[in-house]
Amino acid sequence: MTNRFISMDESKRALEYIRSMSQQYQDFSNDSLMKLIASDIRTPMTVLKTISENTSNVELLRRIATNPNTSGEVLNRLAKHGNKEVRLALATNPNTANIAVTPLSFDDSPTVRFTLAENPYTNTVVLETLREDEDPVIAYQAQETLTRSQPAV
Repeated sequence: MTNRFISMDESKRALEYIRSMSQQYQDFSNDSLMKLIASDIRTPMTVLKTISENTSNVELLRRIATNPNTSGEVLNRLAKHGNKEVRLALATNPNTANIAVTPLSFDDSPTVRFTLAENPYTNTVVLETLREDEDPVIAYQAQETLTRSQPAV
C-alpha cells in the first residue's frame, strides 16, 4: 500500500535503499535495521519521508524527528503528531525549521515547550513567543536561550 503523499517512484527508491542496507547489515534484526536507517544522517530524505508516512512505530518516528536530514515537510507533520515523545524529539533537532517548530511553541505538554525553549537552535521568533509562556519556567528558559544566542557587544 502506497501512502497518498508518496509517489510510486519514491516508494520504490526507499524500498531499494532499505534492501541495500539489509544486505550490508545482514546480522541486524529488522527492528534494529529500521532504527539504524531512521537515525543515520546519510539516509536520503525520501527514505525518511517514506518510513514516516508508513509507520506508527513511535521509536522510528522519534529517530526520524531527530535526524538532521529529515525534510521540513516531514518535521512539520511530526510537530503535530499525537505522541508527546515524537514532538519532544523534534524539539531537540538542530535543523528544525521555524515552520516546523511553531506548533510546538503552543504544545499542550510543558516538557515539549521547555525543551524547545532550551534548544539553542530554536528560531528567535519562536523563542520570543515562548518568552511569553504562561509557565514561568518555560518563559525564563526562553529568555536565557535568547540571551545566550545574542552576540556579545
